[in-house]
Amino acid sequence: MNNKCGCCKLSSISLGIAAAAVSALCMLVLGVLAMQYGMGAEWIKMVGSVYKGYAATWHGIGIGAAYAAVEGFVAGLVFGWIYNICVCCIGSCCKCCKMDKDKQITPTG
Repeated sequence: MNNKCGCCKLSSISLGIAAAAVSALCMLVLGVLAMQYGMGAEWIKMVGSVYKGYAATWHGIGIGAAYAAVEGFVAGLVFGWIYNICVCCIGSCCKCCKMDKDKQITPTG
């Protein structure tokens, strides 16, 4: 966080970790539902065409969760990075950021 108040910036790493956890949990739940009750079996086949090895078995669920965790982490990291760039360019979420933005624009001297 580069600004004094720290209100505008996201931690890209933290967002990536959170997205990885949610993505992996979703793949786990989907896999268990398909394995136990047959729910979402077609969805498992479709996702398995992208995540090689993902299937309605414990081993396949682990593979799918690992793929989803990596993909979620990268997506969260990129989203946080782009968000922080946009906030830096706009910089108007609070008085502190507005003052920082005004200080950068105002010529000194």
